[in-house]
Amino acid sequence: MNKNLIFTLLSTIFIFSACSTDFELEAEWKDIPIVYSFLSVQDTAHYVRVEKAFLEPGGNALEIAKVTDSIYYQNLTVELENLTTNQTFVMERVDGSGEGYPKEEGIFANEPNVFL
Repeated sequence: MNKNLIFTLLSTIFIFSACSTDFELEAEWKDIPIVYSFLSVQDTAHYVRVEKAFLEPGGNALEIAKVTDSIYYQNLTVELENLTTNQTFVMERVDGSGEGYPKEEGIFANEPNVFL
């Protein structure tokens, strides 16, 4: 009985002494593009959105999301290639609001609503 009690106490001490609440929530900054699009051969216009993943070390993500330079790339070329014909199309940067796709109000910057 004493061996079980000692084992249980030592195990409990080991488990609680091994736990730590000190850890980094943020990693070093990396340039990580996020790309999404819906393409359909039936549509006459195609849109691709390219945004940045962001979190400034020690920064406030809610404040950074309001800054357009933090979420959009300024100098970016997006090309779509038809793998059947090897034809390449260079996408033009447009404001989605002017194309009939207004951005919903929320945390992120609303203007411009950049699509390529």
